[in-house]
Amino acid sequence: MEEREVLELAVDTIKALAIAGALLGLWLATRGNRDGAWRYILVGLTLVLFGTLVHTLADARHLVGSTVIVLLEVGFGYLGGIAFTAFGIAALYEERRRQPDAERLKLLAEAVDGWRDGFALWDTEGRLVVCNDAYRRLLPAGAGDVGPGIEFSTLVRQMVASGDIRVDGPAADWILNRGQGSVQLQLKDGRTLLASDRKTREGGIICMLADISERRENEIRLQRAKEQAEMANRAKVEFLANMSHELRTPLNAVIGFSEMSLLELHGPLGASYKGYLENIRKAGVHLLEIISDILDVSRIETDVLDMKQERIDIRAVIGSALRLVQQRAARNRTRLLDNVSGNLPQVYGDPMRVRQILLNLLSNAVKFTPEGGEVSVDAGLDADGGLAITVRDTGVGMDSEDIPKAMEPFNQLESVLERRHEGTGLGLYLARQLAQAHDGTLVLESRKGKGTTATVRFPRERLRPRPDENGTIMGEAS
Repeated sequence: MEEREVLELAVDTIKALAIAGALLGLWLATRGNRDGAWRYILVGLTLVLFGTLVHTLADARHLVGSTVIVLLEVGFGYLGGIAFTAFGIAALYEERRRQPDAERLKLLAEAVDGWRDGFALWDTEGRLVVCNDAYRRLLPAGAGDVGPGIEFSTLVRQMVASGDIRVDGPAADWILNRGQGSVQLQLKDGRTLLASDRKTREGGIICMLADISERRENEIRLQRAKEQAEMANRAKVEFLANMSHELRTPLNAVIGFSEMSLLELHGPLGASYKGYLENIRKAGVHLLEIISDILDVSRIETDVLDMKQERIDIRAVIGSALRLVQQRAARNRTRLLDNVSGNLPQVYGDPMRVRQILLNLLSNAVKFTPEGGEVSVDAGLDADGGLAITVRDTGVGMDSEDIPKAMEPFNQLESVLERRHEGTGLGLYLARQLAQAHDGTLVLESRKGKGTTATVRFPRERLRPRPDENGTIMGEAS
């Protein structure tokens, strides 16, 4: 085979490959995205046609095989056509590869477009991939035109330059450490935005943007209302403290003079006058107790209750409380049972307040136990090593759903018309609050018509060992 024939065969082969490649690319382009790849393939097909035209003209003029013709026909025409066709086919496959991602992003955009809050997806390079209309709407005007491809750093610079946001403190930390939490952004127009970031598995960032201006205003109003309520509470405590002093002074005089008169220090009194004076004394003592209870409630609610801290002989305190209610129990013909042993640890707290807890529980038990009933006191260590003191009565009791009501201040389960017992409804509430002030608890168990059991518990940390007969303390409780 001559050299000319070999050259013509090579040219024909390249021509055939170029035409086949161009036609294949054109066919693929009609089945794919026609916005980009088909241009490469069309240029490739044009170059192949150009090579064919050069060959035809050269053949007519008997110029086939010359160097210029070969360069134009093969180098520029066929090989150029093959190159552009290859670019087009590669672009087609790249578009095909990206098509599922584009479809997913389109579905994502449609899904989040109706959300009230803003949504934005940023890629690993900090470029915006997709966002909804709410995201664009919530951003300040200085953010400019926000769309796919914009960099987060550019967006921040535009908002800072316009003065819409200030990048300091938490906002600066959020920008530097994106994907690790949320921040409140205060805008120049008065709005407050909550921006929350979360990293994706691929390393991108999902940002949620919400307008919390109204919620923020409500929080500020609530804070102001709380401060005003605290000021009102403090004013109430001061008022009650002043009124308590003003009321206690004449009441103490009334009680003192009535007791002095009952002792007949300045001469004998008639029986009827002694009865009147006794009633005056009792009414004065009762009113003084009510004033003291109301003042204690106010102090507890405003955290200004004074508490001493010292070792308490709990056995002696229980005995003192029992003696204080003994007279009333005798009038009601109620038996008082003291089941407390003397070998109990000491309690670290305020002796007066602990006695008040026990006195309130015992007074309630005696008050609501009918004639012939029984009130008992037990004390001992519980399973956790704390001290449990139990006051148990055989009184009227209550339903289980009424127990929370009985523990609230100024709450009495009897109605005004059927009330048979005096009191303000503060006894149990004060007992519970004072127990909590000693890190303890007060628990009620009751059945209507069967009686009530009140148990106050002091934790192990509040207990101290009793001294021995010589007054020596062997060691602290562990």
